[in-house]
Amino acid sequence: MIDSVLLQIGIIIVFATLLGLLSRLVKQPMILGYILSGLILGPEFFGFVQDKSLIGSLSELGIGFLLFMVGLELDLKKLKHLGSVSLWAGLGQIVFTFVFGFFIAKFFGVDSGASFLIALALTLSSTAIVVKLFSDLKRLDTLTGRVSLGILLVQDVVALVLLAFANTNNFSASSVFEVIARVLILAFVVILTGIFFLSKLYSYIAESSELLFLASVSWCLISATGALFLGLSVAMGGFIAGVSLANIPYNVQIISRTRSLRDFFATIFFVSLGLQLSLSALSDNILIIAVLSAFVIIGNPLIILLIMSVLGFPSRVSFSTGLALSQVSEFSIVIMALGVASGVVSQEFFSVIVFIAVLTFATSTYLITYDDKLFGFFEFLLRPFEFLAVVSRHRDDKQHTSLKPYVILCGANRIGNSFVDAWSRTPKHLLVVDYNPAVVEKLLSRGIPTLYGDISDDDVLERLPFRSARVAIITSSDLNSNILFLSHARKVNSRIKVFCTASSADSAIQLYGKGASYVIIPHYVGGEHALSVINSFVNNPESLSVQRKRHLLLLKKRKSFDV
Repeated sequence: MIDSVLLQIGIIIVFATLLGLLSRLVKQPMILGYILSGLILGPEFFGFVQDKSLIGSLSELGIGFLLFMVGLELDLKKLKHLGSVSLWAGLGQIVFTFVFGFFIAKFFGVDSGASFLIALALTLSSTAIVVKLFSDLKRLDTLTGRVSLGILLVQDVVALVLLAFANTNNFSASSVFEVIARVLILAFVVILTGIFFLSKLYSYIAESSELLFLASVSWCLISATGALFLGLSVAMGGFIAGVSLANIPYNVQIISRTRSLRDFFATIFFVSLGLQLSLSALSDNILIIAVLSAFVIIGNPLIILLIMSVLGFPSRVSFSTGLALSQVSEFSIVIMALGVASGVVSQEFFSVIVFIAVLTFATSTYLITYDDKLFGFFEFLLRPFEFLAVVSRHRDDKQHTSLKPYVILCGANRIGNSFVDAWSRTPKHLLVVDYNPAVVEKLLSRGIPTLYGDISDDDVLERLPFRSARVAIITSSDLNSNILFLSHARKVNSRIKVFCTASSADSAIQLYGKGASYVIIPHYVGGEHALSVINSFVNNPESLSVQRKRHLLLLKKRKSFDV
């Protein structure tokens, strides 16, 4: 039996590796490869994996470790910096998607309990897929990237709150109160233990990476066992264990040490999903799969577009954000899996959600990648949505477009700080453009003329006073944004000096070809500055002390400005 179990796990890992590699080659999420490997290894095809109970137990551990890592990395302070925009957009999207999803499921004859979980699954989008694609496309620091991540964080918090109810098939007031009480008891015991005992234990064992790893895994399993004792899920226990360690000084090391274990069990979890897929469920429910997939791919972006338009966002940002959220989440599958375990959802509808996940994962990858071209195609239809705005996010535009600045600075965070400090003290006029509301508020409080907006948006560029400016600087390294900004600035004022920013030599060469006056490559500039400091120390050892004191004072000053 041992040999058989080891052989089955070995086959799973080999197939998951091969199909994960294939998924990456065709630019698809590797999760698709893992699910497909489970389908191939399962009874629908070759039937290599027979011991589903063992695989189910391992996958349950995978869920626990997955949410343990989520808890470790969850920073609720981020919600403060997202502003009300992401909060209202996120909650609005959840409510509208849930309502429509519930009634669509009911229309197809699904009972209320299953319809509730199906609708909940449809409201969530994949943080992992969006972050990966936005990172590859260099969009994390754009307005679309920030708002999308804000909405995803709101979704994740809501999903974790509702995850506790996936194990119950009774949604009466008394049962809801009982579940909440169990979660609070577990959280109270685990978090207090983390604060008063584990923090001291970790300070003692932190020098040993081996003990750090073992203690973290042990704590996750202890919390998961406590959750099972209270009638909750392993996932909830793992998440609360992660939260209890999130604020200790060693959480980064814990994340680093346990990530590989998480990845291993999470892979088995996604393979186990494929093992449970039924092709007969696909053929019997192809209509509901098609309708719900279309709702996620088309309806969800429309809901986001409407909400963000009402909140005053330009159509381009609203459209791109909607496309970014046009898939279901890994959490959707986890919640449905727990629903199957508790008897709320049948295996048939679990397969339906997994098929929807596969379709939306694949489709959204291309929608996100080519959203610029799609916006160009639908732009004439989307512009009228901007007239729905109730609150204008560009309410300060008229105040500053009458200025005649000497310098237009796009992006005041990070390297832009130096420019703000240098020019805000000079008589030359400075106009700052930034898409981070927190940065805008701080600059305005300092009396610095500031415009809220994303320079990748044509409407914002049209409002900038390029004609009177002598210098324009863009601190974002996004190549498309730089090219768009450069083209617009040159069209309005051919004599303006435009300083662009690039992340690589190839991008810098392209920008020079487009007419950039100078291209800043941050890591090149940083290396040159560090070399000048080192050379000055070699020539004059006493100068390093002066440089160090000056640098420390500058860092302390800017720390209060960082967002």
